[in-house]
Amino acid sequence: MIELRPIKTEADYRAALSEIEVLFDVQPNTPECDRLNILATLVEAIEVMKITIMKFVKNFQQGCGE
Repeated sequence: MIELRPIKTEADYRAALSEIEVLFDVQPNTPECDRLNILATLVEAIEVMKITIMKFVKNFQQGCGE
């Protein structure tokens, strides 16, 4: 099990995804389910941030004529 902490690197992100895969079928209302929910929330936040940055970069590039 990885330590629950902010995802700061690609390695952190991959480790969180790997643990989510392991925890995917846990029983509801258990500590493992809570852990799954926390990891999924962290991963979702990173993915939303990545998409937002990619859209910004695309719009910026289009605005600059690239």
